[in-house]
Amino acid sequence: MDFSEDEVVTDVRRLANDVFKRRVSEDRLRLIDASSSGHDEALWDDLARSGLLGIGIGEANGGAGLGWSACCAVLEEQARFVAPVPLWPHYVGAQAISSANGTRHGKQILRDIAAGTARVTVALEEYSASPAAADPATPTCTASPVSEESWLLRGQKAAVPAISTAQHVLVSAAAPAGVGLFLVDRNGPGVRNDSVPVTDRGPAGDLTLDGATGLAVGAPGDGLPMSVLAHARVALAALQLGVTESVITRTAAYLSARIQFGRPLGTFQAAQHQMADCYIGAEAMRTTLWQAIDCLDNDHPGRSTELAVRVAKWWADSAGLAAVFAAVHLHGGLGVDVDYPLHRYFLWGKQLAVTLGGRGAGLAQLGALLASGHLPSGLESVR
Repeated sequence: MDFSEDEVVTDVRRLANDVFKRRVSEDRLRLIDASSSGHDEALWDDLARSGLLGIGIGEANGGAGLGWSACCAVLEEQARFVAPVPLWPHYVGAQAISSANGTRHGKQILRDIAAGTARVTVALEEYSASPAAADPATPTCTASPVSEESWLLRGQKAAVPAISTAQHVLVSAAAPAGVGLFLVDRNGPGVRNDSVPVTDRGPAGDLTLDGATGLAVGAPGDGLPMSVLAHARVALAALQLGVTESVITRTAAYLSARIQFGRPLGTFQAAQHQMADCYIGAEAMRTTLWQAIDCLDNDHPGRSTELAVRVAKWWADSAGLAAVFAAVHLHGGLGVDVDYPLHRYFLWGKQLAVTLGGRGAGLAQLGALLASGHLPSGLESVR
């Protein structure tokens, strides 16, 4: 497999890096921390003007028509700067609406999303007594048909990202024909949003639906929710890779400059070993991430894609979390100082590692998939 980056994706990455570098600074991040929204609205407007909000939306609906690889390149760059904008749910929601059979209403929403005049988020997770048993693929939230497109939704969704600023919420729910996706007006009747604290301090809320009206995106049982989950997991893995590479760079620079016992800390073998482990983990994250992206962009067979996606998410959860912990440890007391930038990466890394299930749940689900006998090409001999 050729993992060299497409020239178009490289151009998108450079554009995203330029936008984030121009807009994001430590002083700016402190201002956003103190704001009520928790999002950088000026940065969001810049992303809209640059066309980066619509890169995954078809040209007919005002976007650039690029694949998931371009979206993930932007997410990697966002994470390098820990830029406080809700890009991953925006991209995942837009991808879901684009993949469904387009209605006039859906096409208008896509045009508004691409222009940045409307926002969408995704409600895929629910609370569970056992985190290991929580599976976003089997929601307890229910949908009852009113008409071919209109449904009534009941249930609760947990820690929905950026819900306070979204007009549209894409909700997964169990319908008679199977799991489906439904677009809900956040301000509509039967919809309640309660703010909830999350690890990365971003705005999130528990969504309660009590007879709320939802418009079907695709048809329940059509498999679209699984595709959306796959794209969401890969988006989170891309963010985690950006976080990991940034903390490795920052920690290497710190260890090279910090003098202890008359020599740089980076010359001590114990520090070198930890940094080497982080580097190896980041390379595994990158390889598995881009393998999963290749599967999504090129419509590989369902089981092969599911395995690639789950492997990428597990590596992101495991190696990414290990890297942010190692970075804090190697920085000593500075690593836990909230006036130092590293704490933001630590909080992002922890949040990303548990979104859509942590590494324990991910490993259990991956093991169940392998035990079912569906192995990717080249692994049949391990049965």
